[in-house]
Amino acid sequence: MLNARCCPAVPIEGVSVKGYRELAYLLLVASVSGCGVQQTMQSTLDSLNNSNALQAELLAAEQQIIALNQQIADSTSDMLHSQTLAVALTGMFDPNNTAQLTPPTLMIPYAQSFAQEATEQELLQTCDLMRQDAESGGGVSTIHSRSVDLTAIGLIGGLAQEAKADSIFTDEVENHGQYEEVTYLIGEGRYMFIRDGLFKPLVETAQVYNIGTLQAAAQAFASMKYIKNLPYSNLFKIQVSGLPVNDQFDPSEVVSLGAEAKQTFTQKLDSATLQTTDAKNALAVFDCSTSGN
Repeated sequence: MLNARCCPAVPIEGVSVKGYRELAYLLLVASVSGCGVQQTMQSTLDSLNNSNALQAELLAAEQQIIALNQQIADSTSDMLHSQTLAVALTGMFDPNNTAQLTPPTLMIPYAQSFAQEATEQELLQTCDLMRQDAESGGGVSTIHSRSVDLTAIGLIGGLAQEAKADSIFTDEVENHGQYEEVTYLIGEGRYMFIRDGLFKPLVETAQVYNIGTLQAAAQAFASMKYIKNLPYSNLFKIQVSGLPVNDQFDPSEVVSLGAEAKQTFTQKLDSATLQTTDAKNALAVFDCSTSGN
């Protein structure tokens, strides 16, 4: 053992003998427990890392669940879409619904369902198949079944949303698309359906003539006038060899029908209604100027 006299303690200024003893004790405790502190710190870091990894796994699992739910939703939507189209076509061509074609009252609900559910491509493909069947007259096709095909094309064209019809005219006629030929049938069929199914009943055979009747007739006429103003509307026609159908779009007819409607409502409505802004705006729709509006 070293003699204390040979190794004299170097005093620390301000620290008493008692303070030396306490400092020595603390250093001894630290040297003994230092390993445990390090282990505790490492364990804590490991726990945090494990927690972050678990959180990442949970987030990844959540994303997978969201993606799976979306796939299920898309699959269900596609299934409902296909089912809606199948039911609509089946009902539209049901013999019980096609026995009477003038007017084709029982076909209309199914045609409307198909026209509004189908995509532009689905609508064109289906109508083109109907066109081919109507024009071929082969197989078991009869005059009646071919007439049903043409009627269905007209109903689908007439009941399609405005935006969808506009897109079809642009894509197929203006841009000379694959289905340009059938689009001419769709255009004429749309005009005939709006004219005979929506416009004329309001103008010629309405039970009540009021502002509501006037506005509904004006709305239908606006769709007819839109077709009239298309630069290629003269190409719209329904004409099939072997069938008693020969309908060619006539712009002058729209002008005459507008004048007739304006005169009818002017005579049928009371003067107070005719003085309202709503009535004046609706009556103005029936005007077809020489500029094509």
